[in-house]
Amino acid sequence: MNRQVHSRDKGFTLLELLVAMSIFALLSIMAYAGLDTVLDTRRILEENMDRLSEVQKSVLFISRDIRQIVDRGIRDEYGDYQPALSASSLNVGLDTPIIEFTHSGYSNPLGAKRSHLQRIAYHLKDNVLYRDSWQVLDRAQDSRPYKARLCSNVESVGFRYLDEKGEWHTQWPPVNNATGAQATGQPNGTATAGATRLPQAVEFRLKLSDWGTITRLLQLPESVT
Repeated sequence: MNRQVHSRDKGFTLLELLVAMSIFALLSIMAYAGLDTVLDTRRILEENMDRLSEVQKSVLFISRDIRQIVDRGIRDEYGDYQPALSASSLNVGLDTPIIEFTHSGYSNPLGAKRSHLQRIAYHLKDNVLYRDSWQVLDRAQDSRPYKARLCSNVESVGFRYLDEKGEWHTQWPPVNNATGAQATGQPNGTATAGATRLPQAVEFRLKLSDWGTITRLLQLPESVT
């Protein structure tokens, strides 16, 4: 009788321990794989949300700036007159402005004595879209823009301009009006009656390497009747 009780209190056998350890290891691997999948999903989701925020911010900035374009030319750092809106398709891919213009709505939270107008430009460098802004309209030789990084993985950015005749142009002022517009500029940069008017609408296309092409058609405020 004592021998039977003693044999039952010996515990698990080696085979039983091996089976239990194998089951525990299998469950651990399955749990780790599930956790790794959850972490990867979270990482991808955060990356997509950051990318979405970046693209939305870029489209918002471009749309807002274009909708606030005003007919106010400037003098550049060389003293030359520049029209209210200056753009050329030949600058795409270069470290020079694709589009440059004057817009209203320059925020002034401190109430400083300055204009509510601001000169803005967009340029593309190394597949990154930048927004340039100047603190003054008529620039001095030491005037430098503030460059803000907007969007990465940009293959190209293009603009088209609709004139009052319903014709589209890839640069502004149009070729046939560029000379006349520059010649009629006043010393303070204000356009005259003979200068080229602002376009009726502006279309921009943002081609991204990961999200395809985003297109927006925007009507300028001075064209609204």
